[in-house]
Amino acid sequence: VEPGLLEGNYTYYCAVTCDGYTVNSDNATLYVASAEGNYTVTASNGITLSYPTLETAITAAKSKPNSTVKLLADATTASTVEVSSGTFTVDLNGKTWACTGGLWLKYGSNVTLKDSAGGGVMTRATSITICVSDAILTVESGTYKNTSYQTGGGTPTAVLFVNTGDAGSVTIRGGRFESSDPVGRAAYFQQANVDISGGYFGTMSVYFESCKSVALS
Repeated sequence: VEPGLLEGNYTYYCAVTCDGYTVNSDNATLYVASAEGNYTVTASNGITLSYPTLETAITAAKSKPNSTVKLLADATTASTVEVSSGTFTVDLNGKTWACTGGLWLKYGSNVTLKDSAGGGVMTRATSITICVSDAILTVESGTYKNTSYQTGGGTPTAVLFVNTGDAGSVTIRGGRFESSDPVGRAAYFQQANVDISGGYFGTMSVYFESCKSVALS
């Protein structure tokens, strides 16, 4: 590994050539991060590293099973945050995550959302705040908002949209789901495996469409 690498992800592999044949090893990914930053990742072994942006922290957490991303300051993510691998937790820690492009959990990801400090908010001003496609999501605490307001017969917004099929599931143990749109949906579960034992949805609509399984307690 060459010295002086800038922050980012670097992929390495070994290649062995013999008698005209070349065999490559599996790839190894090196993550280079600053020692400073307002977003930390604590691995399962207790080691904590800081990252300059929430996006880089989430990227690092994907390769650290059972790690926790913690916000030490408010965050704004301009584009969609897509997660298609990893098992980790995002702790709002009392901060606000303005998720401009939304959070999209895809097949292969297992994410828990919580707020250990209280007062933490994840919010988006358009469309869907959290989209779950064939992934696993657990919500333990925190407030999740969609502040858009559809007029003129547009498609209603949703704080949480879930289509997990057979590959994923959604478990809601707590948290608040709030929409500013009077015809918006707090949650829309489509062909999903759903387990709800807590959480607050207020007077907003919660839809269940052709769900695989639904457990309410």
